[in-house]
Amino acid sequence: MKKFLSVILALMMVFSSGVVLTSCSSSKEEEKTSSQKKKKKKDKDDDDDDETESKGFLSQSIPDDGSDSSSVPTVTVNSDLSKDPTGPDTSTSMLDGPVVEIGPHEIPAYSYTQVTLEPQEIWNQEGLVITVTGYKLGAGNQREFLLTVVNGTGHKVKLDSEMMAINGVQQTDWYIEEIEDGQTIESSFFYFLSLGDELGIWDPGMVQTILTVYYDDGASSYRTPILTFYTSVYDPNFAVDVSYGVELYNDGQVRFTAYHYVAPSRYDDGYLYIFIENYSDKELSIWAENVVINGIEGDFYLSSYVMPGYKAVGSVRLSKTKLEEIGVDKIENIGLIIRFNPSDDYSTKYYTNPVTISV
Repeated sequence: MKKFLSVILALMMVFSSGVVLTSCSSSKEEEKTSSQKKKKKKDKDDDDDDETESKGFLSQSIPDDGSDSSSVPTVTVNSDLSKDPTGPDTSTSMLDGPVVEIGPHEIPAYSYTQVTLEPQEIWNQEGLVITVTGYKLGAGNQREFLLTVVNGTGHKVKLDSEMMAINGVQQTDWYIEEIEDGQTIESSFFYFLSLGDELGIWDPGMVQTILTVYYDDGASSYRTPILTFYTSVYDPNFAVDVSYGVELYNDGQVRFTAYHYVAPSRYDDGYLYIFIENYSDKELSIWAENVVINGIEGDFYLSSYVMPGYKAVGSVRLSKTKLEEIGVDKIENIGLIIRFNPSDDYSTKYYTNPVTISV
């Protein structure tokens, strides 16, 4: 009887171990899935993921915009791009970082400018022809580009926008359209103008986009190259000026500048805006590694992606709910460490040194 009980106990221990191992494996898988869901950008095609990594991570230099760099509040950065996957030691370093201020500035307010657009054919391949025909103001801050799409591909086609940039700065857009074979349609490619409040870019001069073309019958789909068109307000000398901001990171190819702070209000959360410039040959994903408000660490959100050669605005959202949780009534300073990595390599991480911004 004792031998029988021993066998039963042994079997129960093996089964229990198996459950634990399965639970651990499931937990790790859930953690991995959760991490993957944080990507705001849609996954690239499989053949993009298989691209060779023979190129260096950084390939271009930030162009000289002619501004006086000596006037820019600069923070010492990790010029060697630390790859420590565990992240920086933040137990005391946040308090040891420099305290800086964003310089005086004003985001240009909206004023109406008439924007016109001459018809421009931006794509004509394999029987699919896309022509931009006009521009109009939508409801609120919605803006629309009018398109004529001719589908002579022999397939039903679905178009999906992958990226949009206004004057070289990425802008959230929305365009999904389905066109039957042999059909010609008029459609709208629209976006909500966030760059106005964030940077004062109220009118589109140069517009760039990438579209994915899907065939519904299983034929090969493809992604277009960057498609570019122009409006009447295009200025080839346009440049974003954030020289008054706090330069958080600059290795010659990637630059982060904290340039604008909006305090929490009765109606909205607070925001710290970061201007991101990516002159490398890699798409970058950017996250807030540590955010400390008035010396108290909190769970505040920053997530952005920037394509090679483009700029973007990222914002640290200072949620009023989160501020209440850590007992902060009024924000006096914001401590920050930013983490970023190539979007196709989440195991390689880079960190800015800590800095505290007095607001």
